[in-house]
Amino acid sequence: MPQYVKIIILIAMLGIVGVFFLFFLLITIKKHKIRNMYLAIDQLLNQIVKENENFELAKSTEPEYDYKLKTNNNVYYLKVIPNFDSEEITINNSVKWQLRKSFNDETMRFVPDVEGFIRYEFPEDEIIESKKKKATNVNEKEMTFSDLGLDLNEKKDKKQYKKNIKMYIVYPNARSLLMYINECEMKFVNPTTDVYGTNVITFQELVKNRDSLIK
Repeated sequence: MPQYVKIIILIAMLGIVGVFFLFFLLITIKKHKIRNMYLAIDQLLNQIVKENENFELAKSTEPEYDYKLKTNNNVYYLKVIPNFDSEEITINNSVKWQLRKSFNDETMRFVPDVEGFIRYEFPEDEIIESKKKKATNVNEKEMTFSDLGLDLNEKKDKKQYKKNIKMYIVYPNARSLLMYINECEMKFVNPTTDVYGTNVITFQELVKNRDSLIK
């Protein structure tokens, strides 16, 4: 075999090895970023629970969302969106959320796994508790609806329910969050914006304003 052929084969083999090594390196870096992302979110959510009595946090066993956080009044279903380059996210419709490096970026790159959470149906609302009879010195036969803490027209205890809230957490940030309101107009998305039945916040915003965003 001619020497130049051996050299070409060697270069080709080194090139293939280099491609595989680069591919493996990129996967390793991505896994490292994702691991650090969930560690940071775990730490923040656990700190919120620690600072608030009766709050409960659980990691999801369902693929549609990542965490379930129960507060005194609400149940938050949380879905994490990795956005390591803090790119702009433009919500074109309920299932197509576009990633853009700048306003003029015309590449068609979309946030994955949005649709499952958007279409996720909540289980039955969770009961906080039923109103209980107040201890009084009044004879049970003589007790009135007012003594029981009920309105005159209210003959049965009413159950109170926690409100279910879907929330996307964009990690770590987004250069901007925009949403189309028609074919030609967009608006900025803030934590209270109704995005097809969900809320969208950034992780950095949650860190700064967790007391007002998680209630």
